[in-house]
Amino acid sequence: MLTAQIVLIIAGVCFVAVAITGSGLFVKVKIPELKPWSRWTLAVLGAGFLVGAFLSPSVASHSSGQGTSSSPALTVPTSGSSSSQSASSPPKEPVIAEPTVRLIYPSKGTSVPQASGFVAKGTASQLGNDTIWLTDYDGGYTVDNEATVNGDGTWSASDSDLGDPGEALPFSLTVRVILGDPQCAATLQATENTNSDYLTSLPGGCIVVGGVTVRVAAPTSGSSSSQSASSPPKEPVIAEPTVRLIYPSKGTSVPQASGFVAKGTASQLGNDTIWLTDYDGGYTVDNEATVNGDGTWSASDSDLGDPGEALPFSLTVRVILGDPQCAATLQATENTNSDYLTSLPGGCTVVGGVTVRVTTP
Repeated sequence: MLTAQIVLIIAGVCFVAVAITGSGLFVKVKIPELKPWSRWTLAVLGAGFLVGAFLSPSVASHSSGQGTSSSPALTVPTSGSSSSQSASSPPKEPVIAEPTVRLIYPSKGTSVPQASGFVAKGTASQLGNDTIWLTDYDGGYTVDNEATVNGDGTWSASDSDLGDPGEALPFSLTVRVILGDPQCAATLQATENTNSDYLTSLPGGCIVVGGVTVRVAAPTSGSSSSQSASSPPKEPVIAEPTVRLIYPSKGTSVPQASGFVAKGTASQLGNDTIWLTDYDGGYTVDNEATVNGDGTWSASDSDLGDPGEALPFSLTVRVILGDPQCAATLQATENTNSDYLTSLPGGCTVVGGVTVRVTTP
């Protein structure tokens, strides 16, 4: 197919050739002898056609670019992705900051006096409307105090009159730090104001975020003569369940449909079980974890988010340690169509969590 550029080149060459020779037979066309001024005219026309032939592409390219944005073009989206997103640089979804609470003091095995007790201390960030509470734990929870959170991100809460009156010294005491939403905090406050200040299990909205077992010893003065201060009898420390989430880590990219398999380690579970949930203020129950003989566990999470949700998006998962009462509720919820809980039932403890990035379908 002849283009305008090719036509201009052919015409220019013919005109220049005729101008040079002055006469002759060109493609069955006899050209009579031309006068000098005619040859000069043909030469100028031919040269003009040739110049126009080679200038026209650059002129067209320049004119087509007029009025367009100077920003670089978007990368063509990959198959199945939204045309409004660039495959090479997808928009970043904001990761919701989650509360972080750490217990610094006391450490495991610290000796504390029974009457005056101790002041627990730690750090906290991104609490929002949540509050921190200190409790004594013996299978249930004795509510001690709401922690005071300072502007520098530190917190403290006191615990005194430890154990039961007349309890033989020394003995072990396990304390647990609770992060509570307003619903949880209201229940803990009401419980603290009662005579027993005791809960058999944590209400919804309460999360165990730390704990330690200390040694309640005799006071330095006025101790019973029946006990030897130099070699007091040792109380056994009850082994507590330990669960750790190893994979995925924060920001890991996972596919929406096939999802991922969460993995971690666990010890001293007893009758407790591990569950994987998606968290958006409430809990979507995914699966009970499989716990292996070597102390590792795994649980799958697939079909992430809502169908048709724009990619990429952030997804927060939480690992739950559940006693038999909690596990029964989670199992029943998993078997429903919605498999969703607005808050955790009693006996459920959040022991880990992470926010991942859901990308390809």
